[in-house]
Amino acid sequence: MKIRYEVGIAASLALLGSLSGCSWLQDLFSLQEVTPVPANIYAISVEAFNICTPNNRYCDPQRAVGPPDETSPWKGRFVSLGGKGGYIIALMSAEFTNGPGEDLRVYEVGKRQGGIDEPFDVFISQDGAVWIQVADNIKNDAGKVYASIDIAPYADAYKYVKVVDESTHTSGTPPGSDIDAIEALWAARTAAVYVAFIWPVLGISVSDPLQNTRDPRQDGWYVANGFGNACPDCSGDPTHPYHPGEDWNRLGGRDQDANLPVYAIADGEVIRSTKLSDELGWAVIIRHRLPQEIDITPYVLPGTLPPRPRTSVVSSAYFHLNRPRFGELDIRKGDSPVPIRRGEVVGTIFPNTPGGPHLHFEIRANDDVRTADPATSVNGYYASPQAITDFGYIDPSAFLRAQIASIQQ
Repeated sequence: MKIRYEVGIAASLALLGSLSGCSWLQDLFSLQEVTPVPANIYAISVEAFNICTPNNRYCDPQRAVGPPDETSPWKGRFVSLGGKGGYIIALMSAEFTNGPGEDLRVYEVGKRQGGIDEPFDVFISQDGAVWIQVADNIKNDAGKVYASIDIAPYADAYKYVKVVDESTHTSGTPPGSDIDAIEALWAARTAAVYVAFIWPVLGISVSDPLQNTRDPRQDGWYVANGFGNACPDCSGDPTHPYHPGEDWNRLGGRDQDANLPVYAIADGEVIRSTKLSDELGWAVIIRHRLPQEIDITPYVLPGTLPPRPRTSVVSSAYFHLNRPRFGELDIRKGDSPVPIRRGEVVGTIFPNTPGGPHLHFEIRANDDVRTADPATSVNGYYASPQAITDFGYIDPSAFLRAQIASIQQ
């Protein structure tokens, strides 16, 4: 079997950093000891899908999400890749790695109705950009409803699986490889979290955003309206006084922070960018995928209970900006998310917000692209602390302090 790497920009930068001694590149990556733990890990979402041919009725990629569920006779609970070159990229529900024996199973259902087993290639990735091929032109194992793959010698923690159709059978219905499910058999237990975080505003003594790990309250900034603070006059409705984020201001008087840059707190992807209004400027929401689940209960408002106490994804939200480079963007409308690196400029602070310019900053334990919960908020404020927790908001500063401390230990 041929093994090949598909290397993107991130891998090239990592190699460059290792050769040149550029620590600012090297610190974007971290070597970890990975231990395999038996598990049944399935695709949790489809990140990309191509191609659905005109005669293909089975082109919903979400049918490959979750455990195998196709039956005989066919119920259409699979996605057809359409023939040679078609592919699906799946994010798995947990990180997986190499363990004893088989590591992956791809369930291809073409033969179950008297058809044929269709061939395909399989790739794995840590970040969805750099791919390692681990299977070439394979079919289901003899007497099995899946193809088993041993990903050795690759033993890092991986998040993504790409299946590429190698079938030339495109005249039938459904055409090409028919994927019911993707399963990983070994969860990756890692020694440490390797996502690095920084603060969204730059301390006055800091020149390099990547080194911005000191709480800006100790370096030229203050929070004028804190997380969960009750401000009856702020929302225009005294029954909804509770603030779901932090309002950051520069010391030194009104307008000191107008047009100053704000920075992405970690690697991620922009999933929403939208104009709030002429008075309030723009908002940007960035999704950050964590390498492992974390407990969010230390970061919710006192006396509240989160609907889901653990998460493997958070989002950061930056409100009251000048028009950012992303313009209008909403993944709900089919727009592609825009990758962004830790320390990149998200935008600059809008100077004309009523009450003075400031950054309204949020962290949420989800990747909801809505600027607020329309059912429970008024002008971005909430009726109770529990309503804030229900939507997924967590304490931005408490979260960042904990994540930065975990990296510095």
